[in-house]
Amino acid sequence: MMARCTICSHVRIREINTDLLNHRRRKEICELYNLSAERLGVHARKHIPYRDPRAKKPVTTQEKLDLLSYELERLQVLAESDPRFNATESIKVIAARRSVLELEMRAQGMMDTHKPVKFGKPMEGEHKVIFENGRARTIAVVEGDE
Repeated sequence: MMARCTICSHVRIREINTDLLNHRRRKEICELYNLSAERLGVHARKHIPYRDPRAKKPVTTQEKLDLLSYELERLQVLAESDPRFNATESIKVIAARRSVLELEMRAQGMMDTHKPVKFGKPMEGEHKVIFENGRARTIAVVEGDE
């Protein structure tokens, strides 16, 4: 018979998970819910998506992809733990970041597209990506526009 996580079976599991996901100090959580620090640590490592808030910013495409995956998993657990949590704005930001990451991956030849990008004429000069209504769009940079 497999051992069951004592924190997962706690009456206030949703509140505990919400506190962990919002980076509340573990010592405070243990005191508030009368938990063992060791058991809470095991629960956090095995059942809660975690990324050190002091971790360096992602640089490579893979690191950025890993961060997006972590953030989506974190939002899912947070939404399941706290019925008052509204993830709408967070999801919009993640979707926009995903779009930029896809553009970056295509530019690096790391990702094929199911639809070829077609332009009326070849793009010349400097271009930049802007966001309108949560969508990325490429526009030409006009001198003095910066």
